[in-house]
Amino acid sequence: MAQAVLRPAVLDFVDLATHHRSVELQLEEIPIGRPGSISLADSGVRDHVDVMVIAIRTSAGETRFNPAPDELLAQGDRLLVIGQAQSLKRLEHELR
Repeated sequence: MAQAVLRPAVLDFVDLATHHRSVELQLEEIPIGRPGSISLADSGVRDHVDVMVIAIRTSAGETRFNPAPDELLAQGDRLLVIGQAQSLKRLEHELR
């Protein structure tokens, strides 16, 4: 409740992103099943799947918010992303 009073624009964005009829964005945690590691930029997540990457949660439990393009994605990591349902499904399929 205090956050709603102190930061109403943030609450408005979350409400719009998750409930607005024409936008229909979802927040998801997508596991990375591909072996090896690749940078976020080289993975094509931002360019080809049309989602926003909020954070990377490593297999060691570290969370890196607003990851830079050179952040590495490795098997066992999880991406916290926001996007439309079909984009999230495509991303999950590509990161298997």
